[in-house]
Amino acid sequence: PSCGPKPTSVAPQPEPFSALVEPAKPGTSTTCCNPVGGAMTLQPGTYSGLNFNGSNYTVNFAPGLYYFTGTLNGGTNITFTGSDVTLFFAGGGNLQTNSSTIMTLTPPDAAYIAANSTKFNGCTSCANMSIWASTGDTATQLLDAGLNSSFTGNVYDKNGEIRMNGGSIVTTGQIVCNLLTLDSGSSITIDSNSGGKHN
Repeated sequence: PSCGPKPTSVAPQPEPFSALVEPAKPGTSTTCCNPVGGAMTLQPGTYSGLNFNGSNYTVNFAPGLYYFTGTLNGGTNITFTGSDVTLFFAGGGNLQTNSSTIMTLTPPDAAYIAANSTKFNGCTSCANMSIWASTGDTATQLLDAGLNSSFTGNVYDKNGEIRMNGGSIVTTGQIVCNLLTLDSGSSITIDSNSGGKHN
């Protein structure tokens, strides 16, 4: 029996972010790893990890670079928002969301970074990057269980896996990863008008 038309092969495309220089670790650090409470605003800097283990948090990321050496973990019904924000995951760092997390992140553009360089530790490559994992980081970015999110910048995890489960819905700019897994009714939309282009 016929199985339909054969897949059409496509020539490999050049990796769009190969020339980016990863951010240096900011000197500003925090020991806030198990926050307690409902609404809060976080400040840019280095985080060993953030664990929102309960439910019904509303977390705003103030503009700047967030450099994670551990896990950013969202529990149940967590809302993460931020404008002019880049989340960078160094070796051993990763993003893990759980039941009904909402993430809405807008990245900085080059002009904003030029005017606010200290907030990004001088990282000009952070322009238009929403979520960025180090090339030395092979941890799975787990976007799980009903995540409904918009990253109007790019998502870059060259050597890691991005796994979406449980009906997660994500809109993003360009996405580059070693493995992209969509399971249980999840979907991803690549929005070329989202501002996720990189010069």
